[in-house]
Amino acid sequence: MFRYCGRFVALVLASSLWAAPDARLLAQAPRPKPKSLEPALIRLAIDPAAEPRPALKYSFVIPLAERKPGNAAPMYYRAILAYSVFRVGTDAKQAADLDERIDKWQSAPLATFPRAEVHKAIDRFRAFEDLRDGASREDCNWDWRLQDIEGPKSIEFLLEEVQRARGLTRWLAVKARLEIAEGRYGDAVDTLRVGYQFARDIGKTPILIPGLVGIAITAVLDDQVHALIAAPNSPNLYWALTELPRPLIDLRPALEFELTFPSRILPILKDPEHTLHSPEQWADLVSQAYYTLTHVLSDQPREEPMGWQARLAATGLALRGYTQAKRDLIAGGYDAGTVERMPVGQVIAVDEAQLSRYIGDEMRKWAMVPYPEGWQRLKRADARLVKEHYLGPGLSSREVIPINSLLLPATSSALDASIRRDISIAADRVIEAIRMQAAQNGGQLPQSLSEITVVTVPNHPRFGTPFPYKVEDGKATLEVRRSTEPPEPMQQQDEIFEITIAGDRR
Repeated sequence: MFRYCGRFVALVLASSLWAAPDARLLAQAPRPKPKSLEPALIRLAIDPAAEPRPALKYSFVIPLAERKPGNAAPMYYRAILAYSVFRVGTDAKQAADLDERIDKWQSAPLATFPRAEVHKAIDRFRAFEDLRDGASREDCNWDWRLQDIEGPKSIEFLLEEVQRARGLTRWLAVKARLEIAEGRYGDAVDTLRVGYQFARDIGKTPILIPGLVGIAITAVLDDQVHALIAAPNSPNLYWALTELPRPLIDLRPALEFELTFPSRILPILKDPEHTLHSPEQWADLVSQAYYTLTHVLSDQPREEPMGWQARLAATGLALRGYTQAKRDLIAGGYDAGTVERMPVGQVIAVDEAQLSRYIGDEMRKWAMVPYPEGWQRLKRADARLVKEHYLGPGLSSREVIPINSLLLPATSSALDASIRRDISIAADRVIEAIRMQAAQNGGQLPQSLSEITVVTVPNHPRFGTPFPYKVEDGKATLEVRRSTEPPEPMQQQDEIFEITIAGDRR
Protein backbone atom coordinates (compact mmCIF):
# COMPACT_ATOMS: atom_id res chain seq x y z
CA MET A 1 0.00 0.00 0.00
CA PHE A 2 2.99 2.31 0.31
CA ARG A 3 3.01 2.90 -3.42
CA TYR A 4 -0.14 5.07 -3.03
CA CYS A 5 1.71 7.40 -0.67
CA GLY A 6 4.46 7.73 -3.25
CA ARG A 7 1.93 8.64 -5.89
CA PHE A 8 0.47 11.40 -3.73
CA VAL A 9 3.87 13.00 -3.34
CA ALA A 10 4.58 12.57 -7.03
CA LEU A 11 1.31 14.30 -7.88
CA VAL A 12 2.18 17.46 -5.98
CA LEU A 13 5.90 17.57 -6.72
CA ALA A 14 5.65 16.59 -10.39
CA SER A 15 2.11 17.47 -11.44
CA SER A 16 3.44 19.16 -14.56
CA LEU A 17 3.82 15.65 -15.97
CA TRP A 18 0.45 14.07 -16.69
CA ALA A 19 -1.13 11.81 -19.24
CA ALA A 20 -4.47 10.36 -20.32
CA PRO A 21 -5.25 7.45 -22.63
CA ASP A 22 -6.28 8.35 -26.17
CA ALA A 23 -9.71 6.78 -25.87
CA ARG A 24 -10.80 8.51 -22.68
CA LEU A 25 -12.50 11.77 -21.93
CA LEU A 26 -9.51 13.51 -20.43
CA ALA A 27 -7.97 15.46 -23.29
CA GLN A 28 -4.33 14.63 -23.88
CA ALA A 29 -1.72 17.30 -24.41
CA PRO A 30 0.28 16.66 -27.59
CA ARG A 31 3.69 15.13 -27.06
CA PRO A 32 6.45 17.62 -27.75
CA LYS A 33 8.13 17.13 -31.10
CA PRO A 34 11.84 17.58 -31.68
CA LYS A 35 12.53 21.27 -32.17
CA SER A 36 13.05 22.14 -35.80
CA LEU A 37 12.67 25.27 -37.85
CA GLU A 38 12.16 23.35 -41.06
CA PRO A 39 8.58 23.62 -42.38
CA ALA A 40 7.03 21.04 -44.69
CA LEU A 41 7.55 21.73 -48.40
CA ILE A 42 4.59 20.96 -50.70
CA ARG A 43 5.14 21.31 -54.44
CA LEU A 44 2.03 21.88 -56.55
CA ALA A 45 2.09 22.02 -60.34
CA ILE A 46 -1.35 23.41 -61.11
CA ASP A 47 -3.54 24.14 -64.09
CA PRO A 48 -5.37 27.48 -64.17
CA ALA A 49 -9.00 26.85 -63.35
CA ALA A 50 -11.87 29.28 -63.73
CA GLU A 51 -14.90 29.36 -61.46
CA PRO A 52 -17.20 26.38 -62.13
CA ARG A 53 -20.61 27.00 -63.68
CA PRO A 54 -22.71 26.96 -61.64
CA ALA A 55 -20.33 28.26 -59.00
CA LEU A 56 -21.30 25.57 -56.43
CA LYS A 57 -21.28 22.71 -58.90
CA TYR A 58 -18.75 21.10 -56.54
CA SER A 59 -19.49 21.18 -52.83
CA PHE A 60 -17.99 19.79 -49.63
CA VAL A 61 -21.26 20.36 -47.76
CA ILE A 62 -24.22 18.03 -48.20
CA PRO A 63 -27.17 20.31 -49.03
CA LEU A 64 -30.31 20.28 -46.93
CA ALA A 65 -32.36 19.05 -49.88
CA GLU A 66 -30.30 15.83 -49.95
CA ARG A 67 -30.52 15.12 -46.25
CA LYS A 68 -32.77 12.44 -44.80
CA PRO A 69 -34.61 12.46 -41.49
CA GLY A 70 -32.94 10.54 -38.71
CA ASN A 71 -29.82 10.15 -36.62
CA ALA A 72 -26.45 9.56 -38.30
CA ALA A 73 -24.87 7.81 -35.30
CA PRO A 74 -26.34 4.30 -35.93
CA MET A 75 -25.09 4.41 -39.54
CA TYR A 76 -21.63 5.45 -38.39
CA TYR A 77 -21.63 2.63 -35.84
CA ARG A 78 -22.41 0.19 -38.66
CA ALA A 79 -19.49 1.58 -40.66
CA ILE A 80 -17.18 1.29 -37.63
CA LEU A 81 -18.38 -2.29 -37.09
CA ALA A 82 -17.73 -3.13 -40.74
CA TYR A 83 -14.23 -1.71 -40.44
CA SER A 84 -13.61 -3.70 -37.24
CA VAL A 85 -14.90 -6.95 -38.76
CA PHE A 86 -12.76 -6.36 -41.83
CA ARG A 87 -9.63 -6.11 -39.67
CA VAL A 88 -10.58 -9.07 -37.49
CA GLY A 89 -10.96 -11.15 -40.66
CA THR A 90 -7.23 -10.84 -41.34
CA ASP A 91 -4.36 -12.20 -39.27
CA ALA A 92 -1.88 -9.87 -37.65
CA LYS A 93 0.64 -10.06 -40.48
CA GLN A 94 -2.01 -9.41 -43.14
CA ALA A 95 -3.43 -6.50 -41.14
CA ALA A 96 0.02 -4.95 -40.74
CA ASP A 97 0.71 -5.44 -44.45
CA LEU A 98 -2.61 -3.82 -45.37
CA ASP A 99 -1.95 -0.88 -43.04
CA GLU A 100 1.41 -0.36 -44.72
CA ARG A 101 -0.17 -0.44 -48.17
CA ILE A 102 -2.92 1.99 -47.09
CA ASP A 103 -0.23 4.41 -45.91
CA LYS A 104 1.55 4.18 -49.25
CA TRP A 105 -1.64 4.52 -51.29
CA GLN A 106 -2.59 7.72 -49.48
CA SER A 107 0.44 9.50 -50.95
CA ALA A 108 1.23 7.42 -54.06
CA PRO A 109 1.92 9.57 -57.18
CA LEU A 110 -1.17 9.83 -59.36
CA ALA A 111 0.75 8.95 -62.52
CA THR A 112 1.81 5.58 -61.12
CA PHE A 113 -1.11 4.97 -58.77
CA PRO A 114 -1.76 1.19 -58.46
CA ARG A 115 -5.37 1.41 -59.58
CA ALA A 116 -6.07 -2.30 -60.03
CA GLU A 117 -4.62 -3.21 -56.63
CA VAL A 118 -6.53 -0.44 -54.87
CA HIS A 119 -9.77 -1.33 -56.67
CA LYS A 120 -9.44 -4.88 -55.41
CA ALA A 121 -9.05 -3.70 -51.79
CA ILE A 122 -11.78 -1.06 -52.04
CA ASP A 123 -14.28 -3.55 -53.46
CA ARG A 124 -13.85 -5.72 -50.35
CA PHE A 125 -14.42 -2.83 -47.94
CA ARG A 126 -18.12 -2.58 -47.03
CA ALA A 127 -18.26 0.55 -44.87
CA PHE A 128 -18.59 3.25 -47.54
CA GLU A 129 -22.36 3.04 -48.02
CA ASP A 130 -23.01 3.24 -44.29
CA LEU A 131 -20.71 6.25 -44.05
CA ARG A 132 -22.52 7.94 -46.91
CA ASP A 133 -25.90 7.12 -45.39
CA GLY A 134 -24.82 8.58 -42.04
CA ALA A 135 -23.40 11.73 -43.59
CA SER A 136 -26.71 12.41 -45.33
CA ARG A 137 -28.79 12.31 -42.13
CA GLU A 138 -30.21 15.53 -40.71
CA ASP A 139 -28.81 15.02 -37.21
CA CYS A 140 -26.07 13.19 -35.33
CA ASN A 141 -26.62 12.39 -31.67
CA TRP A 142 -24.20 9.94 -30.07
CA ASP A 143 -26.38 9.96 -26.92
CA TRP A 144 -23.56 9.26 -24.47
CA ARG A 145 -25.19 11.39 -21.73
CA LEU A 146 -21.79 12.33 -20.37
CA GLN A 147 -23.32 15.00 -18.18
CA ASP A 148 -24.80 12.19 -16.07
CA ILE A 149 -21.39 10.67 -15.27
CA GLU A 150 -19.51 11.84 -12.20
CA GLY A 151 -16.47 10.92 -10.15
CA PRO A 152 -13.49 8.98 -11.56
CA LYS A 153 -15.82 7.37 -14.11
CA SER A 154 -15.85 10.77 -15.85
CA ILE A 155 -12.41 9.99 -17.24
CA GLU A 156 -12.82 6.22 -17.52
CA PHE A 157 -15.51 6.42 -20.19
CA LEU A 158 -14.05 4.63 -23.21
CA LEU A 159 -14.38 6.13 -26.69
CA GLU A 160 -13.08 3.27 -28.78
CA GLU A 161 -15.48 4.02 -31.62
CA VAL A 162 -14.02 7.52 -31.91
CA GLN A 163 -10.52 6.13 -32.27
CA ARG A 164 -11.62 3.63 -34.92
CA ALA A 165 -12.97 6.54 -36.94
CA ARG A 166 -9.34 7.29 -37.83
CA GLY A 167 -9.05 3.97 -39.63
CA LEU A 168 -12.21 4.65 -41.63
CA THR A 169 -10.78 8.00 -42.70
CA ARG A 170 -7.68 6.40 -44.19
CA TRP A 171 -9.91 4.26 -46.39
CA LEU A 172 -11.89 7.32 -47.46
CA ALA A 173 -8.63 9.05 -48.36
CA VAL A 174 -7.48 6.13 -50.50
CA LYS A 175 -10.87 5.95 -52.22
CA ALA A 176 -10.71 9.66 -53.04
CA ARG A 177 -7.16 9.33 -54.36
CA LEU A 178 -8.18 6.45 -56.61
CA GLU A 179 -11.00 8.56 -58.03
CA ILE A 180 -8.61 11.45 -58.61
CA ALA A 181 -6.11 9.16 -60.35
CA GLU A 182 -8.88 7.96 -62.67
CA GLY A 183 -10.02 11.49 -63.47
CA ARG A 184 -13.36 11.04 -61.68
CA TYR A 185 -13.15 14.40 -59.97
CA GLY A 186 -16.85 14.68 -59.15
CA ASP A 187 -16.73 11.31 -57.37
CA ALA A 188 -13.64 12.41 -55.44
CA VAL A 189 -15.40 15.58 -54.27
CA ASP A 190 -18.37 13.48 -53.17
CA THR A 191 -16.10 11.13 -51.18
CA LEU A 192 -14.35 14.06 -49.54
CA ARG A 193 -17.72 15.62 -48.76
CA VAL A 194 -18.73 12.48 -46.87
CA GLY A 195 -15.44 12.63 -44.97
CA TYR A 196 -15.85 16.28 -43.98
CA GLN A 197 -19.38 15.62 -42.71
CA PHE A 198 -18.18 12.54 -40.82
CA ALA A 199 -15.48 14.66 -39.15
CA ARG A 200 -17.99 17.32 -38.16
CA ASP A 201 -20.41 14.73 -36.78
CA ILE A 202 -17.63 13.06 -34.78
CA GLY A 203 -16.92 16.46 -33.25
CA LYS A 204 -20.55 17.06 -32.25
CA THR A 205 -19.96 16.05 -28.64
CA PRO A 206 -19.32 18.25 -25.61
CA ILE A 207 -15.84 16.83 -25.02
CA LEU A 208 -12.51 17.60 -26.60
CA ILE A 209 -11.18 14.23 -27.75
CA PRO A 210 -13.87 13.58 -30.42
CA GLY A 211 -13.42 17.15 -31.63
CA LEU A 212 -9.67 16.63 -31.91
CA VAL A 213 -10.27 13.36 -33.77
CA GLY A 214 -12.59 15.22 -36.14
CA ILE A 215 -9.84 17.79 -36.73
CA ALA A 216 -7.34 14.98 -37.40
CA ILE A 217 -9.78 13.45 -39.92
CA THR A 218 -10.00 16.69 -41.87
CA ALA A 219 -6.18 16.91 -41.92
CA VAL A 220 -6.06 13.51 -43.63
CA LEU A 221 -8.64 14.67 -46.16
CA ASP A 222 -6.64 17.83 -46.87
CA ASP A 223 -3.86 15.78 -48.47
CA GLN A 224 -6.36 14.50 -51.04
CA VAL A 225 -7.69 18.02 -51.60
CA HIS A 226 -4.14 19.02 -52.54
CA ALA A 227 -3.91 16.03 -54.87
CA LEU A 228 -7.16 17.10 -56.52
CA ILE A 229 -5.98 20.71 -56.89
CA ALA A 230 -2.80 19.48 -58.61
CA ALA A 231 -4.56 16.94 -60.86
CA PRO A 232 -4.69 17.74 -64.60
CA ASN A 233 -7.58 20.03 -65.53
CA SER A 234 -9.20 19.63 -62.11
CA PRO A 235 -12.13 21.88 -61.18
CA ASN A 236 -11.65 24.95 -59.05
CA LEU A 237 -12.62 24.28 -55.42
CA TYR A 238 -12.61 27.84 -54.11
CA TRP A 239 -16.35 27.96 -53.43
CA ALA A 240 -16.44 24.36 -52.17
CA LEU A 241 -13.84 25.28 -49.55
CA THR A 242 -15.51 28.61 -48.80
CA GLU A 243 -18.79 26.86 -48.08
CA LEU A 244 -17.26 24.84 -45.25
CA PRO A 245 -18.28 26.19 -41.81
CA ARG A 246 -15.86 28.39 -39.88
CA PRO A 247 -14.72 27.11 -37.52
CA LEU A 248 -14.94 23.77 -39.26
CA ILE A 249 -15.22 22.01 -35.90
CA ASP A 250 -16.27 24.31 -33.08
CA LEU A 251 -14.62 23.22 -29.84
CA ARG A 252 -16.13 25.95 -27.68
CA PRO A 253 -19.05 23.79 -26.43
CA ALA A 254 -16.53 21.08 -25.57
CA LEU A 255 -14.39 23.61 -23.72
CA GLU A 256 -17.40 24.72 -21.68
CA PHE A 257 -18.10 21.10 -20.73
CA GLU A 258 -14.44 20.26 -20.03
CA LEU A 259 -14.20 23.15 -17.59
CA THR A 260 -16.79 21.39 -15.43
CA PHE A 261 -14.51 18.37 -15.04
CA PRO A 262 -12.94 19.47 -11.73
CA SER A 263 -16.32 19.29 -9.97
CA ARG A 264 -17.32 16.15 -11.91
CA ILE A 265 -14.17 14.24 -11.02
CA LEU A 266 -14.00 15.56 -7.44
CA PRO A 267 -17.46 15.73 -5.80
CA ILE A 268 -15.91 17.69 -2.94
CA LEU A 269 -15.93 20.74 -5.24
CA LYS A 270 -19.71 20.73 -5.76
CA ASP A 271 -21.08 23.65 -3.74
CA PRO A 272 -18.79 23.15 -0.72
CA GLU A 273 -19.88 26.57 0.60
CA HIS A 274 -23.28 25.17 1.54
CA THR A 275 -22.44 21.53 2.24
CA LEU A 276 -22.48 20.34 5.86
CA HIS A 277 -19.96 17.73 7.01
CA SER A 278 -18.09 17.02 10.20
CA PRO A 279 -14.37 17.90 10.29
CA GLU A 280 -13.57 14.19 10.00
CA GLN A 281 -15.79 13.83 6.93
CA TRP A 282 -14.18 16.87 5.28
CA ALA A 283 -10.76 15.36 5.97
CA ASP A 284 -11.84 12.09 4.36
CA LEU A 285 -13.15 13.94 1.30
CA VAL A 286 -9.86 15.82 0.88
CA SER A 287 -7.92 12.56 1.15
CA GLN A 288 -10.24 10.95 -1.37
CA ALA A 289 -9.66 13.85 -3.76
CA TYR A 290 -5.88 13.32 -3.62
CA TYR A 291 -6.39 9.59 -4.04
CA THR A 292 -8.52 10.18 -7.15
CA LEU A 293 -5.98 12.59 -8.65
CA THR A 294 -3.24 10.03 -8.11
CA HIS A 295 -5.02 7.63 -10.44
CA VAL A 296 -5.85 10.37 -12.92
CA LEU A 297 -2.13 11.08 -13.11
CA SER A 298 -0.93 7.49 -13.27
CA ASP A 299 -3.90 5.96 -15.16
CA GLN A 300 -3.77 2.91 -12.89
CA PRO A 301 -6.87 1.00 -11.74
CA ARG A 302 -7.93 1.61 -8.18
CA GLU A 303 -7.25 -1.92 -6.99
CA GLU A 304 -7.08 -1.25 -3.27
CA PRO A 305 -8.95 1.01 -0.84
CA MET A 306 -7.18 4.09 0.39
CA GLY A 307 -4.86 3.16 3.26
CA TRP A 308 -3.48 5.06 6.22
CA GLN A 309 -0.25 5.96 4.40
CA ALA A 310 -2.23 7.69 1.67
CA ARG A 311 -4.36 9.51 4.23
CA LEU A 312 -1.24 10.66 6.09
CA ALA A 313 0.33 11.99 2.88
CA ALA A 314 -2.90 13.75 1.89
CA THR A 315 -3.20 15.31 5.34
CA GLY A 316 0.31 16.71 5.12
CA LEU A 317 -0.30 18.16 1.68
CA ALA A 318 -3.62 19.66 2.74
CA LEU A 319 -2.11 21.33 5.81
CA ARG A 320 0.63 22.79 3.61
CA GLY A 321 -1.98 24.65 1.57
CA TYR A 322 -4.47 25.48 4.33
CA THR A 323 -2.90 28.81 5.26
CA GLN A 324 -2.86 30.03 1.67
CA ALA A 325 -6.45 28.84 1.10
CA LYS A 326 -7.64 30.66 4.20
CA ARG A 327 -5.81 33.83 3.13
CA ASP A 328 -7.37 33.64 -0.37
CA LEU A 329 -10.91 33.32 0.97
CA ILE A 330 -10.56 36.27 3.31
CA ALA A 331 -9.00 38.38 0.54
CA GLY A 332 -11.91 37.38 -1.69
CA GLY A 333 -14.49 38.81 0.74
CA TYR A 334 -15.19 36.00 3.20
CA ASP A 335 -15.63 37.00 6.84
CA ALA A 336 -12.45 36.08 8.71
CA GLY A 337 -14.38 34.67 11.66
CA THR A 338 -16.49 32.47 9.40
CA VAL A 339 -13.37 31.11 7.70
CA GLU A 340 -11.71 30.37 11.04
CA ARG A 341 -14.74 28.35 12.13
CA MET A 342 -14.75 26.22 8.97
CA PRO A 343 -13.16 22.75 9.16
CA VAL A 344 -9.78 22.62 7.44
CA GLY A 345 -11.14 20.39 4.68
CA GLN A 346 -14.01 22.75 3.93
CA VAL A 347 -11.67 25.74 3.67
CA ILE A 348 -9.58 23.82 1.14
CA ALA A 349 -12.66 22.69 -0.80
CA VAL A 350 -14.24 26.17 -0.95
CA ASP A 351 -10.95 27.74 -2.03
CA GLU A 352 -10.39 25.16 -4.75
CA ALA A 353 -13.99 25.47 -5.99
CA GLN A 354 -13.60 29.24 -6.27
CA LEU A 355 -10.23 28.88 -8.00
CA SER A 356 -11.79 26.46 -10.49
CA ARG A 357 -14.58 28.88 -11.35
CA TYR A 358 -12.18 31.79 -11.73
CA ILE A 359 -9.63 29.88 -13.83
CA GLY A 360 -12.35 28.38 -16.00
CA ASP A 361 -13.93 31.74 -16.76
CA GLU A 362 -10.53 33.31 -17.55
CA MET A 363 -9.88 30.56 -20.08
CA ARG A 364 -13.35 30.45 -21.57
CA LYS A 365 -14.11 34.15 -21.98
CA TRP A 366 -11.37 34.73 -24.55
CA ALA A 367 -12.30 31.55 -26.39
CA MET A 368 -15.66 33.19 -27.09
CA VAL A 369 -13.99 36.10 -28.90
CA PRO A 370 -13.51 35.38 -32.61
CA TYR A 371 -10.04 34.99 -34.06
CA PRO A 372 -7.83 36.88 -34.59
CA GLU A 373 -9.01 39.16 -31.76
CA GLY A 374 -9.13 36.53 -29.04
CA TRP A 375 -6.11 34.28 -29.46
CA GLN A 376 -3.49 36.76 -28.20
CA ARG A 377 -5.64 37.60 -25.18
CA LEU A 378 -6.16 33.91 -24.47
CA LYS A 379 -2.43 33.33 -24.70
CA ARG A 380 -1.74 36.21 -22.31
CA ALA A 381 -4.45 35.02 -19.92
CA ASP A 382 -2.89 31.56 -19.82
CA ALA A 383 0.56 33.05 -19.13
CA ARG A 384 -0.85 35.31 -16.41
CA LEU A 385 -2.56 32.41 -14.66
CA VAL A 386 0.78 30.62 -14.53
CA LYS A 387 2.69 33.74 -13.46
CA GLU A 388 0.23 34.43 -10.66
CA HIS A 389 0.41 30.77 -9.61
CA TYR A 390 -3.21 29.92 -10.28
CA LEU A 391 -1.82 27.22 -12.55
CA GLY A 392 1.54 25.57 -12.39
CA PRO A 393 3.52 22.45 -11.57
CA GLY A 394 4.02 21.09 -8.10
CA LEU A 395 4.43 23.48 -5.21
CA SER A 396 4.34 26.58 -7.43
CA SER A 397 0.55 26.35 -7.79
CA ARG A 398 -1.87 28.08 -5.44
CA GLU A 399 -4.13 25.04 -5.78
CA VAL A 400 -4.07 22.75 -2.78
CA ILE A 401 -5.82 20.13 -4.90
CA PRO A 402 -4.13 20.72 -8.30
CA ILE A 403 -7.00 19.57 -10.50
CA ASN A 404 -6.93 22.58 -12.84
CA SER A 405 -3.16 22.44 -13.30
CA LEU A 406 -3.66 18.82 -14.29
CA LEU A 407 -6.51 19.29 -16.77
CA LEU A 408 -6.40 22.74 -18.33
CA PRO A 409 -3.18 22.66 -20.39
CA ALA A 410 -4.97 20.31 -22.80
CA THR A 411 -7.87 22.69 -23.35
CA SER A 412 -5.61 25.49 -24.52
CA SER A 413 -3.85 23.13 -26.95
CA ALA A 414 -7.20 21.90 -28.26
CA LEU A 415 -8.41 25.40 -29.08
CA ASP A 416 -5.16 26.01 -30.93
CA ALA A 417 -5.75 22.85 -32.98
CA SER A 418 -9.11 24.25 -34.09
CA ILE A 419 -7.64 27.47 -35.47
CA ARG A 420 -4.81 25.56 -37.17
CA ARG A 421 -7.43 23.62 -39.11
CA ASP A 422 -9.10 26.83 -40.27
CA ILE A 423 -5.68 28.17 -41.30
CA SER A 424 -5.22 25.16 -43.59
CA ILE A 425 -8.61 25.64 -45.24
CA ALA A 426 -7.96 29.36 -45.72
CA ALA A 427 -4.61 28.55 -47.36
CA ASP A 428 -6.31 26.14 -49.77
CA ARG A 429 -8.77 28.88 -50.68
CA VAL A 430 -5.83 31.18 -51.46
CA ILE A 431 -4.40 28.55 -53.81
CA GLU A 432 -7.71 28.20 -55.60
CA ALA A 433 -7.99 31.99 -55.87
CA ILE A 434 -4.55 31.95 -57.52
CA ARG A 435 -5.74 29.30 -59.99
CA MET A 436 -8.89 31.29 -60.75
CA GLN A 437 -6.94 34.50 -61.35
CA ALA A 438 -4.42 32.65 -63.52
CA ALA A 439 -7.29 31.49 -65.73
CA GLN A 440 -8.06 35.17 -66.40
CA ASN A 441 -4.40 36.14 -66.81
CA GLY A 442 -3.66 33.86 -69.74
CA GLY A 443 -2.21 31.16 -67.50
CA GLN A 444 0.16 33.47 -65.59
CA LEU A 445 0.56 33.43 -61.83
CA PRO A 446 -0.51 36.65 -60.09
CA GLN A 447 2.58 38.52 -58.90
CA SER A 448 0.91 39.38 -55.58
CA LEU A 449 -2.25 38.42 -53.76
CA SER A 450 -3.49 41.99 -54.11
CA GLU A 451 -3.61 41.43 -57.89
CA ILE A 452 -6.33 38.83 -57.42
CA THR A 453 -9.65 40.51 -58.17
CA VAL A 454 -11.78 37.65 -59.41
CA VAL A 455 -12.64 36.55 -55.83
CA THR A 456 -11.86 37.65 -52.29
CA VAL A 457 -8.55 36.34 -50.99
CA PRO A 458 -8.87 35.21 -47.35
CA ASN A 459 -6.54 36.61 -44.73
CA HIS A 460 -4.73 34.47 -42.21
CA PRO A 461 -7.40 33.44 -39.64
CA ARG A 462 -5.04 33.84 -36.70
CA PHE A 463 -3.34 37.10 -37.60
CA GLY A 464 -5.92 38.81 -39.79
CA THR A 465 -3.21 39.68 -42.33
CA PRO A 466 -2.48 38.34 -45.85
CA PHE A 467 -0.58 35.08 -46.19
CA PRO A 468 3.08 35.73 -47.19
CA TYR A 469 3.28 35.23 -50.96
CA LYS A 470 5.88 35.99 -53.62
CA VAL A 471 6.72 34.99 -57.19
CA GLU A 472 10.24 34.49 -58.54
CA ASP A 473 11.25 32.92 -61.84
CA GLY A 474 7.76 31.63 -62.55
CA LYS A 475 7.43 29.96 -59.14
CA ALA A 476 5.05 31.18 -56.42
CA THR A 477 5.78 30.62 -52.76
CA LEU A 478 2.94 30.66 -50.23
CA GLU A 479 3.84 30.49 -46.55
CA VAL A 480 1.29 28.85 -44.26
CA ARG A 481 2.34 29.72 -40.74
CA ARG A 482 0.53 28.28 -37.75
CA SER A 483 1.67 30.50 -34.88
CA THR A 484 4.46 32.88 -35.91
CA GLU A 485 4.55 35.91 -38.18
CA PRO A 486 7.47 37.22 -40.24
CA PRO A 487 10.25 37.99 -39.53
CA GLU A 488 10.20 35.16 -37.00
CA PRO A 489 11.48 31.87 -38.45
CA MET A 490 9.00 29.28 -39.66
CA GLN A 491 8.48 26.16 -37.55
CA GLN A 492 8.13 22.44 -38.06
CA GLN A 493 4.34 22.49 -38.17
CA ASP A 494 4.30 25.18 -40.86
CA GLU A 495 4.06 24.59 -44.61
CA ILE A 496 5.54 26.18 -47.70
CA PHE A 497 3.64 25.69 -50.95
CA GLU A 498 5.74 25.97 -54.11
CA ILE A 499 3.23 26.63 -56.88
CA THR A 500 4.01 26.48 -60.59
CA ILE A 501 1.84 26.41 -63.68
CA ALA A 502 1.97 22.93 -65.16
CA GLY A 503 2.97 22.44 -68.76
CA ASP A 504 0.78 20.84 -71.41
CA ARG A 505 -0.68 17.78 -69.64
CA ARG A 506 -3.28 16.86 -72.19
